[in-house]
Amino acid sequence: MVIHTGKTVANVDDPKACRTKLAAKTDAQNILNEWDMGWHRVTVYGDWRRQAMQLARLYGITVNEEDKPG
Repeated sequence: MVIHTGKTVANVDDPKACRTKLAAKTDAQNILNEWDMGWHRVTVYGDWRRQAMQLARLYGITVNEEDKPG
């Protein structure tokens, strides 16, 4: 599982690539440094990081926190 967090700041209305796009304020440099797993992502609204990481642990899924320095 790849995870990072940010604060939603806008919707991006552009027909290129995925139809649903989100502009977010985040630590982009760390995400660029730790980027993994391609382009297809799932957006979850709300602070669910802890619960998502607990679920991953229960299922034995490795978690890459893209916004944390590696």
